[in-house]
Amino acid sequence: GPWEDKPLEGRAVLTAACPGAELADSIAQAVAGTGAEVRTREASGGGHVHALVYDATGLDAPEALRDVYDFFHAHVRAVSRCGRILIVARPPEAADDPLCRSARRAVEGFLRSLGKEVGRKGTTVQVVYVDAGAGTGWSPCCGFCCRSVRPISPRSRSASPRACPIRRRNVTSSRWRARWRW
Repeated sequence: GPWEDKPLEGRAVLTAACPGAELADSIAQAVAGTGAEVRTREASGGGHVHALVYDATGLDAPEALRDVYDFFHAHVRAVSRCGRILIVARPPEAADDPLCRSARRAVEGFLRSLGKEVGRKGTTVQVVYVDAGAGTGWSPCCGFCCRSVRPISPRSRSASPRACPIRRRNVTSSRWRARWRW
C-alpha cells in the first residue's frame, strides 16, 4: 500500500532506557512522530502494546544488562501479535573497555534469544547501533523499525535480530568531496 504519514496511529509503544542512556528523549520523539501513543516504563498502564523500544546507549558494564532483562521480562508478554521489539545501542566496536564491549555485544545475544521466544507470534526483533556522533539522522530508522507490517505468512518470523548500524558521517575530507563531486 501507499506510505502512511502516521503508520502507528492508535497504537501504543512502550519505551524505556537504561541508566545513563543518551537517546531516550529522541526515541520518544521519533516514536511519537509515527502517531503512536508513547508510554514509559513508569506509566505503562498495562494492556497490549505494538512495540517495545529500549535505549541501551548507556550500557557500559555487564551489571547494566540486568536492567535490560528486567524490562523485557516484565513487558514482553504485552507485545501484540505481529509486534516489534527494538533496542537502540552503541556499537560494541566503539568501546575501549573490554567489559563495556562485551556488555554491548551481549545485547545482540539477548535479542537472538528473545527473537526465538516471540517469533511464534510474528514479532520481529531488531537492534540499531548508533554511533556517538550520528546526530538525529537515525530517528527515521526507529520509526521504520516500529512500522506495522504484517508477516507474509504465519510461519514468517525473525528468529535472529536484524542489526542496523547508523554511522557518523564525516564529509569534511576535501579528497572525498572531490572524488564524488559534492
